[in-house]
This record gives sequence, C-alpha cells and structure tokens, in this order.
Amino acid sequence: MYTFRVNTQVRLAAAPDLMLPAEIPENGVAATAASEPNIEDTLLAASIEGMEHDDLRVLTALTTWLSVHHQRVNADRLIRIASTRGQRRVLACWAAIAHLLNADRVAEPAPVPAAAPAEVSVAAPVTVPT
Repeated sequence: MYTFRVNTQVRLAAAPDLMLPAEIPENGVAATAASEPNIEDTLLAASIEGMEHDDLRVLTALTTWLSVHHQRVNADRLIRIASTRGQRRVLACWAAIAHLLNADRVAEPAPVPAAAPAEVSVAAPVTVPT
C-alpha cells in the first residue's frame, strides 16, 4: 500500500514583480482589454493545443464555444491562418467543425428534380444449402 504526504504549506517567493493585494485592480485583471480582440488566433491556438498535443479538454471547450458563438468568427481569416500552418490534424479538425456547423444550419431544402423512372432489375432467388 502506498501513502502520500501532501505539503499544505504555501510558500511565496519574494519577487520584485509580485503584485501585492493592494495593487490588484478591482476586476482582478492586470492587463487592459483589447477593444477588438482577434478571436481567430485564439481559436487556432486552441485547436493546435487540442489536436497536436492531444488535449481533449481544450477541444471540448473549443467546440462548445463555437456551437454558441460561431456566427461571430471570421471564417475566411480562420481558414487562411489555419492553412498557412500546414498541420494536417488541425486542418482536419476545422474541416470537421465546419461540416458539423454547416449541418446545423436551417435552410430551405433544394428542390428535387423530377427523375425518369429507373429500371428495376430483380435478381433470381438464392437458395442456401442447409
């Protein structure tokens, strides 16, 4: 039987760039937000992490986010930057996502052209020896 000992003491290293609690902004984020973030680069990075590094948690978050927000993504730019990477698994991932999202679209069905009746051939019955 194995036993494990967990160290519950937290040690903070004295670092000059460590932010003191009084220096943390109200929203908890030290960086300023971009007015128009480039989401396609982030989505590509997530797909690379998921496909090339086998992180299924990232792929789950990616596909869940895309199922809700896919209309906000610049698909042309995403395809362009994914194609320049040349990673086959990443391209396959985006092809599958595009296929799934296209299947979810509600569109009017295309009219089915009237076809001439096809010839029907009937094969002779096959008997199987028992």
